Amino acid sequence: EFAMWEGDQRLVGEVRSRDEARQIYDNIVRSRRDPALLEYAGKNLFQASVFPIQPHSDKKIELSYSQILAGENGTVVYRYPMGTGWRANHFAPNPPPRPLPRGRRNEQSVQPHLAMGRSISARIEIISSVPLKGIYSPSHELEIKRDGERKAKISFETSASAEQKDFQLFYNLSAQDFGASLLTYREPGKDGYFMLLVSPKAELDDRIVAAKDVIFVLDTSGSMSENAKIEKAKAALRHGVNTLNAKDRFNIISFAGEDHLLSESMVQGSDAGKRQALEFIDQMKATGGTNINDALLSALKQANQSGKFESGKRTQMIVLITDGQPTVGETQPKRILENIRQVNKSQIRLFTFGVVFDVITALLDGLANENRGTVGYIEPNEDLEVKVSSFFSKVNHPVLSDVKINWGRAQTDLVYPRITPDIFHGSQLVLVGRYRSGT
Repeated sequence: EFAMWEGDQRLVGEVRSRDEARQIYDNIVRSRRDPALLEYAGKNLFQASVFPIQPHSDKKIELSYSQILAGENGTVVYRYPMGTGWRANHFAPNPPPRPLPRGRRNEQSVQPHLAMGRSISARIEIISSVPLKGIYSPSHELEIKRDGERKAKISFETSASAEQKDFQLFYNLSAQDFGASLLTYREPGKDGYFMLLVSPKAELDDRIVAAKDVIFVLDTSGSMSENAKIEKAKAALRHGVNTLNAKDRFNIISFAGEDHLLSESMVQGSDAGKRQALEFIDQMKATGGTNINDALLSALKQANQSGKFESGKRTQMIVLITDGQPTVGETQPKRILENIRQVNKSQIRLFTFGVVFDVITALLDGLANENRGTVGYIEPNEDLEVKVSSFFSKVNHPVLSDVKINWGRAQTDLVYPRITPDIFHGSQLVLVGRYRSGT
């Protein structure tokens, strides 16, 4: 279906033969009315002619179509061509498109809504009768919001000034607790490439969420008093404490020139333990220098002591919240990374959370990436609640830790990440690498 909007009026097109449709369009143009024509140009390419588009005005057209998506071994593939046939920067900005009708609940429905102009944005809704597992795009960075096991809303936005890539979407369907999808590519006679996706179910079962020990390390140095960074950091820390499970244990270290601990030993994640922590957080003030190196070494020491009698039973993690500017003690990011690398022999997970722009991203990224964690940042005008809740939903819900992959007889090489990350609720494991010809 093809339609054009004139103000609030939606004008729906009619299907005619090519020659007849072109003649009608030309006649309307000559009579100084406003027509629109959609033509099939071959090779899955449609061409739209719209007349006129006045300077500094908006013209909205709508194309609706149905497409059967290819699926193999539980993986469904969707591709939207954006890299050929047109140049995105030739389009004027358009208002947000009218939402399409929702698909029926008893079938899979993928509904893309695209708006093109100075940027290209898309909203995709997936409704499936089978639980959704991994959702991945090799072409665009996605924002994914799940609604239960069978629905997901996906969005992305790219600059129209850059060369456009065709949008590719992969998602796999499985009723199992974990869904897995393996994608491969190999040219004849050469080693191949592969990508493995593993995703846990969307709805949490407390029985499969691993108990954990968490040590929160909060920067309370003087630099955190600027631009209300300390208040943002304390709000993030409160959220992290409140979302702990009762079977978890935790502690808090605030650091500036020296460290201050909530407790000499780990605190149970009970209501009483959380109340004790919230009172401790309320009393924090921003003063002194920033000694990230010693604070992390102190946290690793306590984590090692608390976990030496419970090896294999609990996931151990450290969460660092800071503006990332070390000013006291060891201040060189490379040396801090090396010091943590030397001490963290038991591979305790390290998550980093940077507050506003002036963080040393290389340090926070390195600490997380080298220690099997993730990193998050709060920008000055960003919604704190959304960003913090997304970050701690991963940190607080480890589903599988110490993941090991049995490749069977396949000969793999250059697998990245080199250390297989843990799998957290709401996330998925993505491994890429090479495999040798003949396997």
